[in-house]
Amino acid sequence: MSEDKQYDFYVAGPFFDPEQTASMERLEKILEDHGKVLFKPRFVSQIEEAGPEGCFADDIRGVNAAKAVVANLMDEDPGTMFEIGFRCTAISRTLRQWIVSI
Repeated sequence: MSEDKQYDFYVAGPFFDPEQTASMERLEKILEDHGKVLFKPRFVSQIEEAGPEGCFADDIRGVNAAKAVVANLMDEDPGTMFEIGFRCTAISRTLRQWIVSI
């Protein structure tokens, strides 16, 4: 992933079985059909190659490089819940810094 690349959306969601993968593909297609640039973590790194730390780092870079997170809440995947929470925390921190500066 390019360090300076920007994305419209980080597409969070489970992709661990065929049903989950098909659901993610439908979501991604809708967004791409509307011209959106997506960060798709399922294609960025594989845990077998990058290890947990590498996957985590790639995901955090992706969340930070996206304007927003779109989450597929199918099956309440814990990784998806973390990505949503991380993004909300980042937005909160930015908003608090902006309020303090005015």
